[in-house]
Amino acid sequence: MELVLALLLVFGAFSNTNKERKIEDIYKDEVILDEEIVEIIRQDKKLDEPDEEGVFIKVEQMPSFQGGDLNTFCDWVQSNVKYPQVAQENGISGRVAISFVVEIDGSLSNLVVLQSPDSSLTDETIRVLKMSPKWKPGKQRNKAVRVRYTIPVYFRIQN
Repeated sequence: MELVLALLLVFGAFSNTNKERKIEDIYKDEVILDEEIVEIIRQDKKLDEPDEEGVFIKVEQMPSFQGGDLNTFCDWVQSNVKYPQVAQENGISGRVAISFVVEIDGSLSNLVVLQSPDSSLTDETIRVLKMSPKWKPGKQRNKAVRVRYTIPVYFRIQN
């Protein structure tokens, strides 16, 4: 019988301890950059400044999920992702890279799929993210702000 495993790996986003780190150092071998982040790097903008829509990538106090950090969210996603039957039957696996914004009310918005091997994996990832309980929003200068995250969700079929 085929054992199916949906593996979620997420990067710890941006640490507040070293403000001089570069995006390339943070992502190492797994480069998942949406166009906005690439443009910020090209223009040599600071990551702790908002874009035109008021969305930050790095803030003084990053958003938290159920009292934890992004890893806590990853665990929650891992426990809620179900490998789509159609993907299993067709031997489809791979990475869904998705970007989202944690809003000032703690909800998730602006879900943008950056990469996906199949629409069934995309749909499952979006389904789970839309069920997310509210986060504690990020703060910049003691004010709640919008913060963008990009995470990969891995789907692998193991025999």
